[in-house]
Amino acid sequence: MTTMDPKEKEEAEKARGWSKAVSNEELLCTPIEETLFRLENLHSGPTTEQAEKLFEICGHNEVARKEKRAAVVKSVLQFKNPLVLILLFAARATTATVLRDNVKKQARSQIDPEY
Repeated sequence: MTTMDPKEKEEAEKARGWSKAVSNEELLCTPIEETLFRLENLHSGPTTEQAEKLFEICGHNEVARKEKRAAVVKSVLQFKNPLVLILLFAARATTATVLRDNVKKQARSQIDPEY
């Protein structure tokens, strides 16, 4: 496989009819017939020559992968969101209120068993 310099790649892309500035939305909304027409292969698939040109232009057909993060790092990064902090504060306040009420009830029941 030979690598193309940027100028050759740009010329090849122009010759193919695809532009670099195509948005994802535009690609997703393009009818399949138009996409196949632009690829010049309709329902038969690309020829070997077309496939080689596309490979030179686009490279391998691989999904981009992100680096995996450790569970501890993911947990810490959750605190960047202010909503998480608000929910934690609300949970702490609720727990404190419930515990306080239970302590008061136990104290009263020890003083007055009929309570």
